[in-house]
Amino acid sequence: MSELLFFFSLLYHKHKMNPQDQNGGFPPDLNQPAPQPVSGHPQQPPVINIPGQEPYVAAPIQPQPTTQQPAIEHSPYEFILNPQKPAKPIAPLVPTSLPKRILLFAGVALVLIILFSVISSLLKSSPSTAPLLAVLQEQTEIIRIATAGETAATTEPTKSLAYAVQLSVTSQNVQLNRYLSTNKIKMNQQLLAAKRSTTDDKQLMAAQQNGTYDQSLTGVIQKDLGDYQQALHAAYVAKPGPKGERLLSSQYDAAQLLLQQTKQ
Repeated sequence: MSELLFFFSLLYHKHKMNPQDQNGGFPPDLNQPAPQPVSGHPQQPPVINIPGQEPYVAAPIQPQPTTQQPAIEHSPYEFILNPQKPAKPIAPLVPTSLPKRILLFAGVALVLIILFSVISSLLKSSPSTAPLLAVLQEQTEIIRIATAGETAATTEPTKSLAYAVQLSVTSQNVQLNRYLSTNKIKMNQQLLAAKRSTTDDKQLMAAQQNGTYDQSLTGVIQKDLGDYQQALHAAYVAKPGPKGERLLSSQYDAAQLLLQQTKQ
């Protein structure tokens, strides 16, 4: 009896392990693919029952790690959601529009005019020393002759003329030296006496001996005032600057008045 029960038990387990329908086929549900586990929930391992043994759970199959990088999906609307910023154009050095070019050239021209004016004023403010030295030399000689003639003259008109010439030219000499000092120009004192004329000294000495000193003194002063005017004109043409030009012009007019007095 026990052997018969054992036989039916084997048949029952065999039927469970290999179930078939009456037509000899598999059940309809076995023809369908096995359901896939839901993402995020691992599939439970199957439980295996073997007759005569305790059931056990099969070890789950661990998925093998893959080294393949997932493909990056690009959205067809990416050009709208993430638009690329266009490269900033480099501004040209010279403007392309005509009004801007006109303004640029006008500004450059204005800067050049200002620089030219500054340089010109600097050059004018530094007078040339050679023409001014010639003026100082003529003044020094006239002052020397007039000072000596005021003492040696025999008539009062000649004495007054010599005194007026000496006083006026001395004042002009002081003004010119002050102007040079303002421009930081120093003159060699030895060069100032370079115009001393030994010829005039001999002529005046001879005139003093023969009694014609006053006439000879007037003639020498006239000649020296003429040379003085020429030196003033040459210094004025040399463009010593606005202040220097005004000073030389006023001294030229003063020398002209003195020259007219000698002819009266």
